Amino acid sequence: MEKPNIEALRRRVETERAATKSGRVKFSPELKQDIVALVGHPDWGPTRVTRALSLSDSALHRWRQEASGKPEPKMTPVVVTPDKDKSETRLVLEFPNGAKVSGLKLQDLERLLGGLK
Repeated sequence: MEKPNIEALRRRVETERAATKSGRVKFSPELKQDIVALVGHPDWGPTRVTRALSLSDSALHRWRQEASGKPEPKMTPVVVTPDKDKSETRLVLEFPNGAKVSGLKLQDLERLLGGLK
């Protein structure tokens, strides 16, 4: 793997920043691709790349995620409904992916959620 020309990348980042008329910078896909490729170079991890090019960690993370082709994990809402088939009130958690947890008492759920703090 050839040695990265970090100065050339830095100039490209600054050129694209300077060309931005609005407050938010929109980097070209080619520049993003080159920056993501730099992370794969020996001795150039994400933190070193973001510091050297004055980029945010979140931007580089997003670009790497896009380049991998994998969708960004997202939080999904959970609906808690009481299980009406039991004489004692128990909860049933149903998740959007079809998973189901049943038989929880309200106190059990409170204890579980309290442990996430």
